Amino acid sequence: MATKIRVLSISHMYPNRKIPYRGIFVKYEMEELQTLGVDIIKVVKTNYSRLDYIPFFIKVFFKTLVLDYDVIHAHYTPHSTLLPALLKSIKKKPFVITFHGSDLYILPFKNKLLFSAFKYVVSKADKIIVRSAPMKRMIEEMKIPPSKIAVIGAGVDTSIFYPRNKNKMREMLKIPKNKKIVLFVGRLSHRKGIELIYSCAKKMPSVLFIIIGNGPIKENIRNCLFTGAKSHEEIPMWMAAADIFVLPSYSEGLPNALMEALSTGIPAIVTEIPGNLELVRDGETGFIVPVGEVNAIKEKISYLIKNEDILKRMGKEARKDMIEKYDRKKLIRELKEIYEELVN
Repeated sequence: MATKIRVLSISHMYPNRKIPYRGIFVKYEMEELQTLGVDIIKVVKTNYSRLDYIPFFIKVFFKTLVLDYDVIHAHYTPHSTLLPALLKSIKKKPFVITFHGSDLYILPFKNKLLFSAFKYVVSKADKIIVRSAPMKRMIEEMKIPPSKIAVIGAGVDTSIFYPRNKNKMREMLKIPKNKKIVLFVGRLSHRKGIELIYSCAKKMPSVLFIIIGNGPIKENIRNCLFTGAKSHEEIPMWMAAADIFVLPSYSEGLPNALMEALSTGIPAIVTEIPGNLELVRDGETGFIVPVGEVNAIKEKISYLIKNEDILKRMGKEARKDMIEKYDRKKLIRELKEIYEELVN
């Protein structure tokens, strides 16, 4: 019988009760790996005050040096990856890092210190996991060997996010059955383009916009229903109750909420940025619009509302895409194979 692989899995992004969606894909990745027989030793930070970094870093330092494991896998650079990179020469275990989005697109370029930390961590990694092909190209441009990089999306659990009876879901959630519903799930922030959704809502008073999530940017708009954060277990019902998903972001990795919406069988209207372009087929599973263009978003919402047959067809195609290309179980098996390769 093969020896079980032990993985020290580190992430400063991990869900808690107040913020159930933050780092949820890391949590599900760890759980899915365990079902495949991988022994996961978790070192995670579930509180989000800056002071909580102190006990988190102490745990990372202690467990990286003292515990017995085969592979170390750290998520998000530099917060979770820098200490294991520094300790690699002592422990001498295969070191895997995963970039999720902003930790590659934004953080390294904020200042010289962060860029130096990024370069150091990447130089120490035995394998670099990225969520999308554009992320892979970006790292290759920094003269990292392509063989060192693997594209493995966070994926979606297609057995949880699937089409359900719309009227039944709306009845359960106590939302109108006779309205077209546009859904957004994510942080209420400028990076997610939340102001563009508010502008659309003001121009489309007959459409109900449901906004799931917390964040600093919130407006009092009559046809916007703010639910606050919802547990990941509740999200499939809200998605199945909606007609259209909208994500007008300025920056994304491979957006988890978008995959979940497409898997639920609703078309998406998204901005023309790398992560979105990888998931949505323009005119087939949704629409891709220019970044920051409120009128383009409004136009595509109106088009889908008026063309119910096209809306339904796009939803079916979206579901099919997610099953074929982004089913989480398939992607996690690929990650397990990388662990086995590194250990052997």
